[in-house]
Amino acid sequence: RRAPWAHALARLVMVPAMAMGAVAGAAELRIDEGVVVKFGEDAELVVRDRLVASRGVVFTSIRDGSIGGTTANGAAPAAGDWRGILVEPSVGPGSLVLSGADIRYAGGDDGAALTLSQHDYSLSNLTVRDSVRGIRVTDGGVARFNGLSLLRNIVGLEADRGARPDITASELVGNFEYAVLNFSPVHVLNARGNW
Repeated sequence: RRAPWAHALARLVMVPAMAMGAVAGAAELRIDEGVVVKFGEDAELVVRDRLVASRGVVFTSIRDGSIGGTTANGAAPAAGDWRGILVEPSVGPGSLVLSGADIRYAGGDDGAALTLSQHDYSLSNLTVRDSVRGIRVTDGGVARFNGLSLLRNIVGLEADRGARPDITASELVGNFEYAVLNFSPVHVLNARGNW
């Protein structure tokens, strides 16, 4: 099954813990270029099968009036306004396309703007900004990032439980506590050639 989100849905507000996927069969969510998806408090997108977000797709807080119009009566957006995107282990590396997307103001309820685990994902030109935790790679995941922008998060990227992310040609700017935080020091992370 496929579910396209086109420009007509540019100001979509999610309900808490929206799960994309089905037990009986594979589901695909395809989001067209330039679509802005806004999430309310405690909302998250759980990906169980396949997510394809075209270039220029923005995932952000309902309070973010800087893009997609005003949707929260003037309330200012903040890190942790919504939980983030949780990619479950059932999603194979070829089933996640987020290159060129922008994720903002996420990481609420101890989440991360983007959580990846167990697989070898490759993402390029992804921007994660103004979140509590930008990206969490866990459970032996080997995520490869090229051209990643981690901007003004409290923690830019967090590696845990044997994860080995690889970050190249990326910008790690203005992250308040750590640009990269490795909870598994026996695994060396490659973060060379970044600024």
